[in-house]
Amino acid sequence: MLVSLTAYSQVGTVRTKDSSICLSKEVAKEVVKDLYRKDSLEAEMSLMASTFQLLADNSVIKDKIISNKDSIIFAYIEKEKYLNSISTYKDSQIVEYKTSAKEFSDKLNKSRKANSFWKATTLISVVTTITLALICL
Repeated sequence: MLVSLTAYSQVGTVRTKDSSICLSKEVAKEVVKDLYRKDSLEAEMSLMASTFQLLADNSVIKDKIISNKDSIIFAYIEKEKYLNSISTYKDSQIVEYKTSAKEFSDKLNKSRKANSFWKATTLISVVTTITLALICL
């Protein structure tokens, strides 16, 4: 089997604006395959690089969430303590209000009794005065 290749020697060739190289059909096919492989590997590398960047960004976001969770939990615990203290304060105010209302009611009843006593005393003294005035006349 005879194989013939056409090739040009680069020694002694004259350079022009358009340089051309002669390759056999099989070598040209292999060159084209290699170029396609190179292009597809470059695209794959670019895709892999962007995937790795997205994974790194995702990892950073997860780390931020994990680091912030403690402060969020602490804030909720503090909020719960604050709401419990408000509830306790409100309960104590209700107890104080009930105590004050009972004391006020007791004082009001005493005042009513005192007013009734003085009204009765005044009525008796007026009736007595009128009776004595009528007797003396």
